[in-house]
Amino acid sequence: MHRRLIVFCLACLILFPFSVMALEITGVSPAVVASGSAVTVIGGPFSRDVKIMLGDRQIAPSMVGQRQLVFTVPPLETGEYSLFLREADQTSAQTFTLRIIEPAPRIGSLSPTNIDMCSSEDERHVVVAGHHFLPGATLLLEGSALPFTRTSEEELTFTAPSLEAGIYGIQVVNPGGTSSLPHSLWFNDIPEILNVHIGEEFVNYYQLVIEGKNFSAGASLVVNEYPPGVFDLPPQQQVLTARGVGTGTAPLERPSQADNLRHLDCNTLIYNRYPISSQAREVSLQVVNPDGKQTPAYHLTTP
Repeated sequence: MHRRLIVFCLACLILFPFSVMALEITGVSPAVVASGSAVTVIGGPFSRDVKIMLGDRQIAPSMVGQRQLVFTVPPLETGEYSLFLREADQTSAQTFTLRIIEPAPRIGSLSPTNIDMCSSEDERHVVVAGHHFLPGATLLLEGSALPFTRTSEEELTFTAPSLEAGIYGIQVVNPGGTSSLPHSLWFNDIPEILNVHIGEEFVNYYQLVIEGKNFSAGASLVVNEYPPGVFDLPPQQQVLTARGVGTGTAPLERPSQADNLRHLDCNTLIYNRYPISSQAREVSLQVVNPDGKQTPAYHLTTP
């Protein structure tokens, strides 16, 4: 009986030879991608020898499982490409269509992101770093095109125009119309005192040169000074309003015999100070622009 079963089974193998499972694709995700994106192919069974055929390009997968493989779309022109698999002498029976679209540009950073209203052209030089900046891309500031220089595939540079204080959106638009999300560029008009030093000295007064940024014409200087050796009295305060642009280090044509302020430029104020005595005292200075924006108090010791 056993001999008969063995003979019967051998006959079955001759009549019905063992068939290897066919290579197949059951799904591709996503079906619409940009170059550089990852695509997952479902089907199988897959081995390490499987290759993806995308149009006339052969691509090795980056990850292979028995029923799933992943590959990265190489740089290709936009359009539709047939996708099938090849392994040894087998080719998948199914062919899928993969549509490649233009990648959307992405801004990773701006440098700087904060520009002072009182800035030079060199200080308004901005570097835009990101990805997918295609040849023929356009750089926009609040929707208006800006001239720029491409320094690399992932970096553009431009010089920002002089603008009113506020936040402005920077975008990159590729030739096919895909655009980045806006990236913020801030024009800052908040004043700041960076340094104060003694300038010219005259018979009965001397100059304090106040250096900083964003000093508006018509700015005021709040001066608080503390009598030397007295700690239980409030400081003496005076408010000086800038008298306009002047030569700065030269004395006023008609000395007023009282403290006064000159606006040299947006980076420099000249405080002509008539000291009560030559004894040094604690003084704090604060610049207030006409719109109310003001600096933190700057402390120094001076006659």
